[in-house]
Amino acid sequence: MEQVFENKRDCCGCGACAHRCPDGAIAMEPDEEGFLYPVIRAERCMDCGLCQTICPFRKEDHWKNEQMPQFYVAKHRDGEVLRRSTSGGAFTALSDQVLDMGGAVYGAVFDSRFRVVHQRATGRAGRDRMRFSKYVQSDLGNCFCQVEQDLRQGKPVLFTGTPCQNAGLRAAMGPLAEQGPLVCCDLICYGVPSPRVWEAYKQLLEKSRGRRWQKCLSAPRNCPGAEATATAPFATARPTRGKARQTNGFTACFLKAERSCALPAGSAPLHRLAGLRI
Repeated sequence: MEQVFENKRDCCGCGACAHRCPDGAIAMEPDEEGFLYPVIRAERCMDCGLCQTICPFRKEDHWKNEQMPQFYVAKHRDGEVLRRSTSGGAFTALSDQVLDMGGAVYGAVFDSRFRVVHQRATGRAGRDRMRFSKYVQSDLGNCFCQVEQDLRQGKPVLFTGTPCQNAGLRAAMGPLAEQGPLVCCDLICYGVPSPRVWEAYKQLLEKSRGRRWQKCLSAPRNCPGAEATATAPFATARPTRGKARQTNGFTACFLKAERSCALPAGSAPLHRLAGLRI
């Protein structure tokens, strides 16, 4: 088999095919725009077709539930949690429950090079790194393998990510997603900018400031004193607040771009498989 999809419009880069390939013939590699897509290693491929069979964009039972969802307004009672959260602290409340049960939490973090990657946490310190929004396509790495291992051991799992990532996880887990103690939580997704654009923006800022990045946080809404994404990455820089945080180059491009996702605008199927959305 030459490739998993016939057209890029039919792939979101969720990684389900790479996880389930029995021959390890699929790798997630960046394309010319920096988005991660599955690439088949022809020398390993046995042409079994499983990658296409489990693709959440192809499976009919992976379309959203048409029932009207229930909506709740939630706000964490702890002021410190609110200060360190993007929107109300709901993720902290949900993940606290899973951690108290001895479970594992999966979410996006900045690594040591400020790349956005998914990681596993079994304690609050690791979980706290998952707070704040990160407006970049995250690299799932081997998270699906870790989730599968946790579920087979009966460990409660909370997985947070984009709707496409949640659809990919459930497709990759198969029946285990229904049998195991798995809670899927997605978010209202406007699209994910390219990691390559994010990296270029970081390098531009470092060159213009003559300093290395020290930190990167997203500003919680209506929270005075919070630092904004990509506006105060240097230890000596002043934070930018309010409307000004929307004028930095990266955020402005994200808000105005017609295509900020691995999927072309308007082409994404409405997969809504997560039990919760925040």
